[in-house]
Amino acid sequence: MSPIIRFDQVSVTAHEKTILSNISFALFPGEKTVLYGKSDSGKSSLLRTLVGLHSLKSGTVYFQEKTANSNICRPFEAVTLTLDNNRFKYVPKSISLNGFK
Repeated sequence: MSPIIRFDQVSVTAHEKTILSNISFALFPGEKTVLYGKSDSGKSSLLRTLVGLHSLKSGTVYFQEKTANSNICRPFEAVTLTLDNNRFKYVPKSISLNGFK
């Protein structure tokens, strides 16, 4: 069985700081996975990278063994990564409303 999501030696830099370094893993269909770690350990960065909100410095992200190309998040919309009728959705934990709370 092929993995549905795979990171292969993924590194990400934001604001001249490395936020993910050489991350590799595979998630298989039906598998349950928990992202667990301390604050600022990269959990949200990993998900943001998966849906294309962070550019890769190196490595490759695969969705169903095809290179993942996703759309960029727009305000008030979930990011959707779609391939062959399968969907992955990511809703950011905070949205800026330009001064509104």
